[in-house]
Amino acid sequence: MVKIAQKIVWLLVAVLFFETWCVEGLVRPLVVPGGSMAMTLLGVHRKVVCQDCGFQFKRGVETQEPVARAVCPNCGYVNNDISGTADVSGDHVLMDKSVFHFRQPRVWEVIAFRDPARSNRVMVKRVVGLPGEVISIKHGDVYVNGKIRRKPLRLQRAMAVLVHDADHSTGHRGLHDTRWVTDRWAADRPDSQWGFANGKFAHPETVADGTSKWLTYCHGRPSGPIAEGHRAAFVEEPVTDLCGYNQTRPRRVEDVHAVGDLMLAMRVVKLFGQGSLSIRAHDGRGEFLISFTVEPPDNTSSTDLPTGQSPVSIEARRDGRPLENCEQPTVMLPYGFDLEVSLFDRCLLVAIDGQVVLEHAYSDEGEAKSTSRPLALGCDGLGLIVEDVRIYRDIYYTDSHNIGPPMAVRGAEDSRSVQLGHDEYYVLGDNSPISSDSRNWSVDPGVPAKLLVGKPLAVHLPVRVVKVAGCQFKVPDIGRIRYIR
Repeated sequence: MVKIAQKIVWLLVAVLFFETWCVEGLVRPLVVPGGSMAMTLLGVHRKVVCQDCGFQFKRGVETQEPVARAVCPNCGYVNNDISGTADVSGDHVLMDKSVFHFRQPRVWEVIAFRDPARSNRVMVKRVVGLPGEVISIKHGDVYVNGKIRRKPLRLQRAMAVLVHDADHSTGHRGLHDTRWVTDRWAADRPDSQWGFANGKFAHPETVADGTSKWLTYCHGRPSGPIAEGHRAAFVEEPVTDLCGYNQTRPRRVEDVHAVGDLMLAMRVVKLFGQGSLSIRAHDGRGEFLISFTVEPPDNTSSTDLPTGQSPVSIEARRDGRPLENCEQPTVMLPYGFDLEVSLFDRCLLVAIDGQVVLEHAYSDEGEAKSTSRPLALGCDGLGLIVEDVRIYRDIYYTDSHNIGPPMAVRGAEDSRSVQLGHDEYYVLGDNSPISSDSRNWSVDPGVPAKLLVGKPLAVHLPVRVVKVAGCQFKVPDIGRIRYIR
C-alpha cells in the first residue's frame, strides 16, 4: 500500500510539474479568433459540402451578417444552404514560448506576437521580412532589397490555396459538348480520346507523330444562379485571389486580382507505350512547356513500361525557346509517382515524389496578360492514367487595403517600401485581403523582437458540434489536428 501511495504522490507531482512548467511555462494554448491566417489557421467558420459537386470547404462567419447560402469555390454552385449548419470554433493552437530565446524567427515562419497597438492582444502572422531588410510588395509577391523572395517547395505546398479539385467534378458541360471531359477540363478537339471516370483522367496509347493531344484547364464561374433542372452558362475568367473562406466580406471588382502563380499537382498512376507527356503552364508573362519523354530500352516491350527501368528525359521551354542556364535532367520514373509543376514567385519548379528535379528562376519583365486557360496536360504517343488532379494558387499579397492606412514609408527609396530596423520583423497574414498586418498598421510596420511571444506548433484539441435528439454536443475532431507550417 505504501508503494502504491508513493506512486500516486509522484504521479500528482509530475502532473503538477507538467501543468505549471511545461504547459504554462514553455507551451501555451492559444485560440485563433479570426481568419487572417486562413487557410493555414481558421477562425470561426462553417463546414460546407457542396450540394452539386460534393466538395467540402470552409466559410468564415466572423461578421454579423446572416449566413444562409455559400458559393462552392470548386464548381461555383451558389445555392448551398448552410442556414442550419453549426458554427465551428477557431483553431486551438499550442505555442512554444521558448524557441525565440534561442534563435531568431526565420523567413516564412508562423509566429505569435503582441499587437504593437494593443499589447494585451496576441496576433499570429507569417514572417516575410528580417531585421535590416527593405521590404516591398509588387504583383502579389514579396520583394527584399529589390529581389523577389521565393519559397521552397515544402512552403509552396503549405501555403498554396486550392483552386480546383478534379475529384469533385459535375460533368454537366460534357452532356452538350464532347470536348468537355469534366466541367473544368476540355480537350482540344471533339474527337479527342481523353476520358474521365472515378476521379481519373486517361488517354490511350497512340502512334507518336510530334503533336500532343491536349487537355486544358478552363477556369471560370457560372453566369448566374443554378436553378433546379437546368444549368447556368459558364463564363471563363482568370484565376483570382478570391477566397471561398471570405464570402461574408465582399470585395469591389477593382480590388480583385488575377493570379498567375499556379501549381498543377497530380498522381501519375501509369504510363505505357512510347512517347511524351507534356505540361503547358502560363503565368501571364510567358508560356512554359515541360516535356517528359519516355524511351524504353530496345529489348523492352513498348506496351507496358517496367517499374523503375525506363529513363525519362525532361525538357523545359519558355515561349518556344530552351531555358537558359537550366539543366535538362534525365530521371528514372517509378511505376506510379506524384508530379508537381509550379510557377510560384517567378520560378519554375518540377518535382517528382516530392524531390525537385528541375528548377529555373526567371525575371518578371513584360506586361502581365491573364488567361482563363493557364494549364494543360498533353500526350504524344504515350498512354497514361492520372488521378488526384488539383490546381493551386499562391497567396497574392496586396500592398494595402481598406483595413487601415497604406503601407508605411520609412527611409526607403521606393515609396512603397519599408526599411526594417535592426530588431524588427515584417509580418503578413496568409489571408491577405482581410488581414491586418505590417502593410496597414497605423503604428510602425515592423514588429520589434521584444514583442515576440512564441511559435505556434500545432492545432490541438479541435472540436466539432454533433446534434443528437435536438441537443448539441462537442466532440473531438481528430481530422483537424495538424502541424503548422
